[in-house]
Amino acid sequence: MMTESDKERFNNRVCVGQVIISSDVYVTPVMSESAAEVEITVPNENYQKVMDLYDRICQFALLHGEDLQGLFQTDSYYYMSCFVRDVATFKTEFENEEMLKPLFNHGKGETAEFLISFPEKMNYDGKETIKASFIDIIQKHVDTVDDNTWNYFKSRALTGSTVSCGFDIKTGECIDFDSERDNIIKLNRQEYVKSNLTDSFEDDFYVNPLFNKAEKIGEINGYSVHFNSRGFYFYWNKETEYLLESWLTFPAYPYGW
Repeated sequence: MMTESDKERFNNRVCVGQVIISSDVYVTPVMSESAAEVEITVPNENYQKVMDLYDRICQFALLHGEDLQGLFQTDSYYYMSCFVRDVATFKTEFENEEMLKPLFNHGKGETAEFLISFPEKMNYDGKETIKASFIDIIQKHVDTVDDNTWNYFKSRALTGSTVSCGFDIKTGECIDFDSERDNIIKLNRQEYVKSNLTDSFEDDFYVNPLFNKAEKIGEINGYSVHFNSRGFYFYWNKETEYLLESWLTFPAYPYGW
């Protein structure tokens, strides 16, 4: 179930009036994919009926949703998603709703879980400017890292523990991270840190441990850019919760992760 911090984030940050629900089926014993998807957007006509359904889905997600996390984004929104693994209870609650019929009638096998996704507004401007400033700062700093330390990171990148596959939150496609281990050899330092840039929205619980063993190396609009000796750079805007990272051990986790 959702943690109390997840519930607080959900209540304070998700945008009212839109939800995307996916009915997922297993394609391997450990991986699922969407068999059908429904988007509910509160319209002007039939407003109350659709809003009532939206409210019921929100309450259901709070009660039964698990693992709230960001899985994909569009140009306008970053989506927070939760899994509903109690398929029977979801069906009992919603299978008679005409708008949700495609979730139950996809004909692609037994549903393994439902994924419920709500948009979380990107409440900041100038994202590309922030990224450009971050890259400029870390590219200047990475050339100052001494060779012994760099070899330490290189060893981690080539041999350290990593997940075998991840998901591109923009496309939803699988990424084979393991095939990128030798980027630290093929690319120069400045190209390497730029290629490893990731952005997300994260709260204090995730970000606070990043400051351990970190030093400030720059600033963007009043918010610091840090280098952590465990092997990564990061920038975090506490107000918007916007986080930029570049790992010097990618695709392996930094030391002590």
